[in-house]
Amino acid sequence: MIRFALVLSLFLGFTAKAVVPLINLPAAVGKPSPRLVAMRNAEDQEKWAVCAGIAPKAYSKDIEVKGWVLTAWLHCARKAEAKGEAFALSRAALAAFDASPALRMGPWQKPLQQEQAQTRLQVIERELKKNPAEAVRDMGSLLENLEPGDRDSRAKTLAFYGDWAQKQKDLDAAKLYYEQSLSEKENRAVREKY
Repeated sequence: MIRFALVLSLFLGFTAKAVVPLINLPAAVGKPSPRLVAMRNAEDQEKWAVCAGIAPKAYSKDIEVKGWVLTAWLHCARKAEAKGEAFALSRAALAAFDASPALRMGPWQKPLQQEQAQTRLQVIERELKKNPAEAVRDMGSLLENLEPGDRDSRAKTLAFYGDWAQKQKDLDAAKLYYEQSLSEKENRAVREKY
């Protein structure tokens, strides 16, 4: 039947036209901005303070990759502070994280959450010695933002709560926090405090 229709249409001079739907492709990805290149180079060369110094401007200007920039910013700030290069860098990166809940979804979600947790744990550990009230605020924020399966960070945070309660001379609360920490992950140092 189809052969007959094809022969008939050729005999009568009908022409066949193919209909192809048009697909709009996304715009081509351009060259990365000089800020992103400089930030990446500083990160590759382990110039953590330089990387964290470039990050705020890249974060505000390079909107398409904001999540990745914030992840790198947290990473660089944490590394710079660990080397003793600067101490306000992590606070600025964490403030940007806290101010942008929409960025917690997307392809950068998991690395961003991990960097946020590691950076906040480092800040908490430092703040417990200098400013315990600030550390407690950070611990609450960390527990709110942890991924459900991040037992390691949850255990460390609960152990920090235990340390704080112990400094406040609330031994019952300290014991409870240490117990909760150990239920998340076994740790010899926490077990000795418990």
